[in-house]
Amino acid sequence: MALGLFTDDFYPYIGGMGRYVYEVSRRIPESDLYIFSPCSNEMPNHIQVNPALHHQLKNLSYSFWLHRNLEKMIRQYRLSRINIQCGPGGLFLLRKTGVPVIATCYHTWWQQSRYIKSQFWKRCFIPFERHTYRLANDIICISEDSRDILADHYGIAPDELAVVHPGVDINRFYPIAGTQKLPNSLLFVGRVDRRKGADFLIRSLPYVIEHIPEVQLYVGGRGKDLA
Repeated sequence: MALGLFTDDFYPYIGGMGRYVYEVSRRIPESDLYIFSPCSNEMPNHIQVNPALHHQLKNLSYSFWLHRNLEKMIRQYRLSRINIQCGPGGLFLLRKTGVPVIATCYHTWWQQSRYIKSQFWKRCFIPFERHTYRLANDIICISEDSRDILADHYGIAPDELAVVHPGVDINRFYPIAGTQKLPNSLLFVGRVDRRKGADFLIRSLPYVIEHIPEVQLYVGGRGKDLA
């Protein structure tokens, strides 16, 4: 009996969710795990799914596919439990399954619609997201902030929420001895596109310069808005 991990972003990954799932999958024996995603790769424990209209509807089309095919996947691959990746870019679970469900919360539609004013319309997804978490047996939040949103705005009991921060590969990221801090410096590390706020950071820089003229901004990352 294996764990079934369902995600819209896996490998090659687009964002943090895909990277997180990929790193987790590398640390679980292949015999104990199946990953179900629309991504194309040759990983032996990956099952590529093909939701209709996925190119246009992305994770929403996958959620519809999941509603119709989840029980079949559970039987076919003898899954003893499943893990659903949730939040903007994640999946919705529309009905109860016959096995325990673990939901991983990276972010919430409440935060997306509240903090990005132009995306207020995304609040329409909140009821589906709330329903997903209420169907789950356990919920993993990758930050205290998302945990608090689920408790305060989604009505999820705090004792059902566990915070597990994403890990860091210390073989790749580690302090370099003798490195000195650069005075008046700012560092942005992440995907360079509007969704991550890189444009907002750059537009805000003139206001910082008014108070700290010698400030320097360093950007580390790739993305469609890099040019």
